[in-house]
Amino acid sequence: DGRASAASHDEALGAAWDRLVDEQDFDWPAHLRTASARGEGSSASASDWADELAGASGEEGVGEEEAVAVAVAALRHVLEREACERLLQLAPPETILAARHELPRSLLRAYFEQEHFSLPRLLERLCASGGLHAVHTRTTPAVQRLLERQAGSEASAAQAARLAELGLPPDLAVARLATFGTEEAFREAVRAWVGAPGEQPCLLLVADLTVVTSERVTFARIVAEESLRQSEPIRSDSGDPIEPPRRARRTLVLLIHSPPSRAAAQALQYPALFHAGWSHWALDGVGALPDGDVAAAGGSAACADARDAREWCALACGLRAQWDVAPCLLGCMPTAIRVAASRIRVRAPAAAGESEGGAQRELSAGERQALLLRVMRQRLRGSSVCELVCARFAREWDS
Repeated sequence: DGRASAASHDEALGAAWDRLVDEQDFDWPAHLRTASARGEGSSASASDWADELAGASGEEGVGEEEAVAVAVAALRHVLEREACERLLQLAPPETILAARHELPRSLLRAYFEQEHFSLPRLLERLCASGGLHAVHTRTTPAVQRLLERQAGSEASAAQAARLAELGLPPDLAVARLATFGTEEAFREAVRAWVGAPGEQPCLLLVADLTVVTSERVTFARIVAEESLRQSEPIRSDSGDPIEPPRRARRTLVLLIHSPPSRAAAQALQYPALFHAGWSHWALDGVGALPDGDVAAAGGSAACADARDAREWCALACGLRAQWDVAPCLLGCMPTAIRVAASRIRVRAPAAAGESEGGAQRELSAGERQALLLRVMRQRLRGSSVCELVCARFAREWDS
């Protein structure tokens, strides 16, 4: 990390860093203690250290002043980058869009390398690292859909279907914090999940801030910390594991949601504190429409990616050179067909043997939608009518 940060700032700093690493007798702890005792790390900027280093770079070997300068400058870069990345994790997309003309392009790129637009993609990243994570988002129909309950023997099948509809893994365990009547009931549930075999390595704990208090969310965090700490391997004083983990590595994601209005969001904020191993993420939304609707209209499943707000925001921030609107039109076509079917009245065609001028029955909204879908799925010259209509609109859009 130090080498990458040093090289990104200044070639002389990067070269000096390489010389320090090559020195076999270089005592990092001693030089960092020297810098800390002098207080130089808090009073000088990285550019000041680079200027001082440039004057000392002609000396043979590595002197103490040069070593301290390089160490502090590189360490400062590492810490600044870490702080920026964590602050970016907490930024909702609308704040980035509002400040896109003032933010450096490197920060904009770093933001879109993170995940703020898709819960399935974010969970994939978090599960790969394990640990404790808090995701802050707004209340949406997808959140309510995720928490729907169904009694009886079909409950597990219905839950699996809802997870698949939202693009979430089938082995995801989902629980609602508000449903636990007592603190002990919640403790037992978390302990049971941690101690169970690895069928469900990730627990998504959903907290609605309009129902549960901040104190209750904090209690859930403490219980999660204690439970996951017990599943970690026992380590020696040097940090090396002396016993293997007693259970498979677990990931607990606390999904905190509140109403989308600005006033409600400000009144129901939960503090994002990066302590006890927790990371925090701002998420724009939880899920989208199932891709099957897109395929039913004659488009491909890949068209659903074009509905991703991440691509539109990246375009607005100048990180996409061009944008093909046709895939997005295909992705929006199912909704357009439903709206058109609800607003445009159509009468049933005359049956065989009936006169054209006779009274004809008006089609219902469902029948009109099915009729439009059949038209859009018709194939002409290797493409569906839906794809041809979208391509025609895209040409007019570009011109």
